[in-house]
Formats: sequence, structure tokens, C-alpha cells
Amino acid sequence: MPRTPKFRPVKTKNGWRINIPKTVAASGKREQQFFRSRDEAKEARTRLLENYSSHGTAAAVISPALASDALKAFEILKPWDITLTVAAQMVAKLKTSEDASRPLNEACREWLKVKAAEVRPKTLEGYRAAANKLIKAFANHQLSDIATEDLQSVLAPPETNASSAKANKVTARVFWLWAAERGWCRAEVIQKVKVPKVQDKGEIEILSVAEATRLMEAAEKFYPQSVPMFAIQLFGGIRPEEATRLRPSDFTDAGIELSARITKKGRRRNIEPNDVLKAWLKQYPFQKCPNWTRISRAVRYLAGFKTWVEPGFIDEGIKPLATPSKPWPQNALRHSYASYAVAAGTPLETLLWQFGHTGSPTVLREHYVGRATKKDALAYFSIVPEGVAKPKTIRVA
Repeated sequence: MPRTPKFRPVKTKNGWRINIPKTVAASGKREQQFFRSRDEAKEARTRLLENYSSHGTAAAVISPALASDALKAFEILKPWDITLTVAAQMVAKLKTSEDASRPLNEACREWLKVKAAEVRPKTLEGYRAAANKLIKAFANHQLSDIATEDLQSVLAPPETNASSAKANKVTARVFWLWAAERGWCRAEVIQKVKVPKVQDKGEIEILSVAEATRLMEAAEKFYPQSVPMFAIQLFGGIRPEEATRLRPSDFTDAGIELSARITKKGRRRNIEPNDVLKAWLKQYPFQKCPNWTRISRAVRYLAGFKTWVEPGFIDEGIKPLATPSKPWPQNALRHSYASYAVAAGTPLETLLWQFGHTGSPTVLREHYVGRATKKDALAYFSIVPEGVAKPKTIRVA
């Protein structure tokens, strides 16, 4: 560190001289000042010492290059009226946050390990899907480096429907806020992710006849063990979570027995399969489908829907029946069955019982009446297993 300047006047043939070290000089170079008398030199020395003292010793050691950088920084910050000190504090805070952050993939794994002991298996499966989506997009990126627009492009890109975007954000938000509590990222980053609003809260999406046909074809061709699970939802309207609780013993000559153990609301109901569902269950007797969640995603993808599938899960060389171009509609199987059943003539009261609803059929009427044509309904209930003749008559209810 340079010594403190003394600014002592020295008598020369050109007058009284004061040396200004380059560490103090405005030019960044060593300077000399000359005065006619000793008194003038002493006054100048007093001013120099006062100036040096008021700016502190730090000012004395600023190099010309550092002074130049400081001036440039000042000009950059001028439009926002931010001082160099405030700017430095902001950068220090940012760098501290970066140093305290964690790679996303490591944070996700730690989060899942914690949640495995806290939540139900079904919830944990949803968390895993969200974590895999984030890991696929950001891998070992530091959490602090991921911006809102980055998350937006993964959780709610333009082609994503409102329901899927909302579900993506809700699940990912649980992880992000957990990480934010540990100082690894900022909570507001995910809070600012925008999802499209559903204009009509009663609006639903159903599969077209071609999409439903392709779905069952994909299941038969690639994962035949999944066929019964898809069939009872697509042609019986059984809820996904209820389908996973069914056992082979629940399928009898009297119908499909959904006991209080199985149903969502804990109320027993019995469903008599329609002709097309009988055809599927005859060809593919109901059995539990191991690894159903991952297999169902793979089937949807292979049927032509934009659905995330775990890397390597589908064997190399297997190609989708159609180019994946449309997100999978929320609750598509149940909504499709109800819409086509109503169009085929199923009374709303019957559908009310099959769905396990209570009260009036007003909600069903708002959702499903007029959603499909009778022609499409007849085609829908003619989708049968490969090699099985289509029924000459259609009996839905």
C-alpha cells in the first residue's frame, strides 16, 4: 500500500514545489505544483492534506484504471439514478445467492427424497414427473441462474392448454418454493410464470374417434398389458384412480363391482359393461398393469400426443402411430366416454349413477350434451380389438 503523501514544499530555482504522487493525482501520473512564495505553498499543502483526509486513504490508492472503470460504471448507472455503492451491494447480493445455490438436478433428487417420507405414492409420482421435466430442461444448471422465461418455456409454452400449464406450474412450484426456503433460488421467479386462463370453466376436451382408435391401437400393439385399463376408462368412464384399485375379482357376470374401497366418495356402485367394453374385456381379461403410470404415458405418446416419457423407457426403433402434436387433454378418457354415451342415447340419470355423482344431472348436461354427434358416437362405440368384428347393433346403456 502506498505511503501517506506528505505534500512538503521544497524550495527550487523555479519557486516552491509540492510533489503530487500518481496515486493521488487526478491524471494518474506524478505531478508537480509550483508556488511563488513559501506561504502560498503551505496553504496549498493544507488544502491537499484536507482533501486527502476527507476522501479517506482508500481514495489515495485508486489506480487510474480503476478510476476509469468507476467513471464508466457511473455513466451506465446514471439513467436509473443508482450509485456505485448500491450497484456493488446488488451485485454482491446476487453473487452471494449464486454461491449459495445448487444444481437443479441435485436439488430435485434431495427434494424427492424428503417428500418420499411425507406424501402419498400418487402425489410422489406427480412430483417425480415434475422433477423429471425440470431436469430434462435444465440438468445441472444452478437454480439461481434459471429465470422466469426459462421456466415459462418448460411449464407453460404457447401450445400447452390451460389445464396442463396450471398443473405443471402447481407441481413445480412446490419444489421451487422448497428450494427458495433454503436460499438456493428466488421464489418470485416461479411466481411470475404465467398460465393461460380458461375462458369457460365448464369447457372440456374429448378425444376424437380417430384419436380414441389410435390410442387403443397403440395399447394393443406396444403394451397389451395396459389394454384393460384403457378400455374400462375409455368405454366405461371409470375414474383413473378407481381403475388402479380394481382387482380381477371385481369383474363378475353381474358387472364391474366398485366397492366403497375403490370409489372416490366411498359409495358402492356397479357398472354393467356396454357391448364394446365387453368385447375388449373378453379379448383382454382384466389384470393389474404393473408400472401403469409410465406405461400409460408411453401409450399416449405412441398414439400421437405430446406427453413426457421417461428417457429410454420406449425401446429404440419404436415409432409413434402419429407425430405427437397435441397435448393430452385433462381427464380425456372419462370425458370422452360421457360425451359419446350421451350422444348415443344414454340418459343423464344413468350416467349420473355410473359416474358416482349425487344430486341433479345439471352439471353433466352442461358438460356433455351436444359435445359429440350421434354419428361419431356410433363410430366410437364400434372401436373393438384387432381381429374382432364390429357389432351390428350398438347398445351403450
